[in-house]
Amino acid sequence: MTAHEPLTAGPGSEEIQVKLEWLLQAGFLVSGPSGALAIDPYLSDLCERRYGLVRGPAAPYRAADLPVSLVLVTHWHEDHFDLDSAPELVERGVMFVGPPSCGLRFEGMGLPSTSFIPIERGQSVRHGGITVTATPARHQVPGFLTEDAIGFVIEIDHVRVYHSGDTEYDRSLVAIGDLRRLSAALVCVNGTGGNMNPVEAAALVAQLKPDLAVPMHFGLWRSDIVDEGEQLSRRFASALAGLDDSIGIRVPSTTDTIVLTPFTGPAGKD
Repeated sequence: MTAHEPLTAGPGSEEIQVKLEWLLQAGFLVSGPSGALAIDPYLSDLCERRYGLVRGPAAPYRAADLPVSLVLVTHWHEDHFDLDSAPELVERGVMFVGPPSCGLRFEGMGLPSTSFIPIERGQSVRHGGITVTATPARHQVPGFLTEDAIGFVIEIDHVRVYHSGDTEYDRSLVAIGDLRRLSAALVCVNGTGGNMNPVEAAALVAQLKPDLAVPMHFGLWRSDIVDEGEQLSRRFASALAGLDDSIGIRVPSTTDTIVLTPFTGPAGKD
């Protein structure tokens, strides 16, 4: 397991409630005093076995060590819904939440339906001290359609985090669900396979006006350009600065932890 060193906290660090760790691609670990969850954790080599897509960096965690009680899944694509890791997580008592198409695949693996909670756009689920709400996503990939793909808003310890899931830019993304007063917005920026490019992601973030923007969906495959994440993140940061330079940006790394606090933006961000 890769060691995670916390970032140096600034003023108001005593109010830090939540930690955010990147699991590569669109995967994140979100943890706070009320609990911990993972979003789209890809921890195995399932995509290599099925499609010949070879992982570059090793997974930051093994399924046996992932310190969560809840896993959120945005859609059924294997680099987001890791069915090779699911049995071990279920055996540990971890609950899964995702769209109905993922539930069908979950049960098709022989996993208990009681460990999977189906959720559709606009619906919410509470798990301990964590509330998650499904938001719209439009992820249209020929041959790999995901009609019920979603994003999530996670509320934990007075911190609200938006995860876009895999999605194209569409005004419906903000039509359902409360996307105000966000501590962080995690947005896909890779621009291929039915996802927003850096400019489109910046346009979405400029509308949401979170305290912090985190670009994602890169850095997993061995075949990727070595500095792909850096290039995408630079384009995203440049586009966002041109739209709203008051929004902070953090490029994720598997070797650090991003600390989040409750929304601190001006009243105008409401």
